[in-house]
Amino acid sequence: MATTRDYYETLNVDRNASADLIKRAYRKLAVKYHPDKNKEAGAEARFKEAAAAYEVLSDPQKRQLYDQYGHEGLRGTPGHDFTRMDVGDIFSMFDDIFGDTMGQRRRTRRRGYDLETQVQITLEDVVKGVEQEVQITRQDLCQDCQGSGAKAGTKPQQCVMCGGQGQVAMRQGLFQMVRTCPHCHGTGQVIGEKCTGCGGRGRMPRKRTINITIPAGIEDGQMVRVAGEGEPGPDGIQYGDLYVVVRVSEHKIFQRQGDNLVLALPISFAQAALGTNVAVPALDGQH
Repeated sequence: MATTRDYYETLNVDRNASADLIKRAYRKLAVKYHPDKNKEAGAEARFKEAAAAYEVLSDPQKRQLYDQYGHEGLRGTPGHDFTRMDVGDIFSMFDDIFGDTMGQRRRTRRRGYDLETQVQITLEDVVKGVEQEVQITRQDLCQDCQGSGAKAGTKPQQCVMCGGQGQVAMRQGLFQMVRTCPHCHGTGQVIGEKCTGCGGRGRMPRKRTINITIPAGIEDGQMVRVAGEGEPGPDGIQYGDLYVVVRVSEHKIFQRQGDNLVLALPISFAQAALGTNVAVPALDGQH
């Protein structure tokens, strides 16, 4: 969400591109710009930019909003904060796309993903500070299975192929290579009977309403961090954070320059020549 570049241009696809074509385009770019393979300056930024574009264009609802209103249509719609996210976590998030393309060991991630959304406030709110209500939809633990993905009354079993390690060793000639277990996809567990509520994913989209305090003096584009309001980690305990980007609406008569307010007040030639007293509008009345 941090990038302002056109998402279709980022992925180098046509606006009418199919979901499958968008997926393949993203996979190609992500592999090309993965920092472990590409040491050029800016490769990691391009990698994360492609992930942000794919998250929007792979979601039919977000894509529709983007097609109609552009980046403005996504304002207030929560998404993952890829600029702060570790590259390995991004690969883990889109695991079904990459598989073992990079041949990398899966890192153990206990903390959940951070989310980012936006709120709009007025210049009057900046002066006094304001309490703002934020509504988000996050992938939360499934209430039916408590995040395990297994049907009620059952539980995941240890993967017999990798012995619960999430990785298997394969020998090729004189070399031994370690790759993600193809049976459990790196989790170390397999689900016999999937939860009917979440289809075995262990996560379900859930709406939340959060009250945040925006301090006085905040500037356009600054963020308010709300700890623990991101998505849950694999163990369902450590949640990520929510970052709220504050956008300040333009005022009809005032402009802000740092901590100062600037007002253009028209007067007549006679007033300028002879001097005069005029009422100067202020955010809280007239002076």
